[in-house]
Amino acid sequence: CPLDSVVSYLEPPCCLFASLSAFFFLGMDVEWIQEFQKVLPELDHEKLMTITGHLSSVVGVTKKEDLAFVEKEDFQEYLTPIQCRKVIQAFKQRGEKCIPKSLKENTQNSWILQFQIPWEQMPVSLSQAILRGQRASPADRRAMVRVVVSAMQQHCPNPNRAACIEIAKMIVSKYPLTFSDMTEEGEQIGIGYYSLINQLKTRVEHVNRNNTTERIRKPRSTTQSNSNTSAKTTRCKVDSYGCVNWQPKCLPEGETTDSLEKRRQDMVAIFQSAGPRAADWPDVDASMSLTYIYQRHMINGCPPPSINDIQEQWPFLFTKRGLCDHFKILTEIDICDRLGEALQTKGKRILDFFRRNPHNKNIQRVLQDIDGISAMQQNKTAIAAVLLLLNHFVEEEESIFILKDTTSTKASIERDVTLPSSPRLIMLGTTYLDAAKWMVSMEGKVVYILDEHLGFADAFSVFFGSYYAFNLEYQEPACATLEFIQR
Repeated sequence: CPLDSVVSYLEPPCCLFASLSAFFFLGMDVEWIQEFQKVLPELDHEKLMTITGHLSSVVGVTKKEDLAFVEKEDFQEYLTPIQCRKVIQAFKQRGEKCIPKSLKENTQNSWILQFQIPWEQMPVSLSQAILRGQRASPADRRAMVRVVVSAMQQHCPNPNRAACIEIAKMIVSKYPLTFSDMTEEGEQIGIGYYSLINQLKTRVEHVNRNNTTERIRKPRSTTQSNSNTSAKTTRCKVDSYGCVNWQPKCLPEGETTDSLEKRRQDMVAIFQSAGPRAADWPDVDASMSLTYIYQRHMINGCPPPSINDIQEQWPFLFTKRGLCDHFKILTEIDICDRLGEALQTKGKRILDFFRRNPHNKNIQRVLQDIDGISAMQQNKTAIAAVLLLLNHFVEEEESIFILKDTTSTKASIERDVTLPSSPRLIMLGTTYLDAAKWMVSMEGKVVYILDEHLGFADAFSVFFGSYYAFNLEYQEPACATLEFIQR
């Protein structure tokens, strides 16, 4: 679907988008720039580009492994002493860990470490496109996939998705201008190689369609010798949701379980006396960060606790500040910034797309409502974009939104409406596009009341972030729209 090209993926790790095309063009490995950004996420984009450009052109860093050899003098003019120490410590420790952990542990994929893309077997037209930094034609891209999969199968008859990911990353990092996922404006979409992963894996499955022996994957083996312990066959939510800090293992330095429990009790007392506005207090903010491991321990419990139980124990988690900070630790993504920018910039692109392709009556109705508004505000652009996506995927607007009168309160909504168990964004207004106040409900009750000065992007960030924070699955009636927004 051409619509897939208009919204970037919302999953870690973070990407540097089209502005890195110059680095790609020079043959530099983008992974080392991403690694540098992970160590110092506070750096703004301009400073990051300045430092990495200096390390590349002056120091000679070209790939992730080179970072283990940088010294303080190589970049101290750009960073504070503390930042310099962080960089040195991080990359000295990673110096001997450059091979992906998944490849070290999985002997099935060990061949990838020596795998070479057979570029000499590619069509002449594709080689010319690579040389000129042009996009590969669909036919050349398919030919490249066939050649690569054939070469992969010389090492492994049925490469798994993890292997396809590594090979796709290898191809795109070498020739991003030719193979990277990009919009018409030249902006990288998500990780840049998602479509190539799918093409490679689809080709593998197609080639093996009549080979039952190779098509059916063997069960994972376990290194444990205990015959009474069965190997787990299900994937944990950290895989399916893209979280990088789903369940921390170590307590914060200087903290114990007793001290964390004391902090939790203190925060409950503060919330009872000062209310949700105390979420912005420095002491509360610090305690919420320190008790993150304690919060995850409860949320990830088995059986999972109810939202009501979590709210009683962690009331500040049910404020915008608490939820968004929790999400940032969980995924290393500032959801308010990322989603807010996407809803505005990609929202306009979505509107333009559907204005050119109004392919059903419901989409035409939404467009008519939009055109009847003299000046499109940021809120309305974002709301309209989500409404158009829902109608494009033939999903009910009520599967995400609940429309209520502007005078509605938490008590009146819970009294008059049977709220579903899955999250809903409650819009207070005469129409969805006119809404200016927001609430979020889960498990049949209103759990977030957004401040009046906050916009739709903030409200949608809380709504969307709740799925990640509380390990919730997307509701079936809205799963296509929500998965599209996630990507």
